[in-house]
Amino acid sequence: MGTAHQYGPEQIHRNQPPLPGNRLCAKVARSRTEYRRHLLRKDADVVNIVNLTIFLVILILPMVLTFWAIRDVAYGQFPTLQTKYIWLVVVTLLPVVGALIYLVAGRSQRREMPTS
Repeated sequence: MGTAHQYGPEQIHRNQPPLPGNRLCAKVARSRTEYRRHLLRKDADVVNIVNLTIFLVILILPMVLTFWAIRDVAYGQFPTLQTKYIWLVVVTLLPVVGALIYLVAGRSQRREMPTS
């Protein structure tokens, strides 16, 4: 048995390194490098999903809260029209903070709409 048979494709499939003089040495090293790059790309995909989730929580959620507060003030009935306008200004000029203040203090000032 010669060295070509001893370090042939069978040895490569068993994750044993080929001899440096072998023709397949460069090919195996290249495929291992490509495999490592593939693993890094998979890790990058996971990081991108995490970044997207953080983006949604930090940016989109406060925007939804603010739009909900603006809609709630606009369609709600308040004791006076002036109170409604004050809440619209507060929620609009202080987007997230104004929405939270309205959620805590402003909703209790609303009157219930009469049901038909």
